[in-house]
Amino acid sequence: MCNRKLFNNRPVDKDTKVLSKRYLTFDGNNVLWEKWLWDGIRGNTLVFVASQFGGIADDELVRIARQIAGLPGEASTTLKRTGDYIFFNFGFRTS
Repeated sequence: MCNRKLFNNRPVDKDTKVLSKRYLTFDGNNVLWEKWLWDGIRGNTLVFVASQFGGIADDELVRIARQIAGLPGEASTTLKRTGDYIFFNFGFRTS
């Protein structure tokens, strides 16, 4: 079961509206899947807790995130490490 409290202090851009949240675990580690709307763009973010995933290289973390989200290899994505969290963004589309 995911420890939701680990995500209480994650940064969220004030202009971003979180549409839904889903708490997951992957190999016993906590992951938050958010669907959001920002400036007319809809997208998804997998939020990882850096203390659990921080030792993993970017290319391996992208592979894990694609596996969790069921993404094909050609899908457009971004990965950003910020403080206590790692953000994997995907599924971008204009509303």
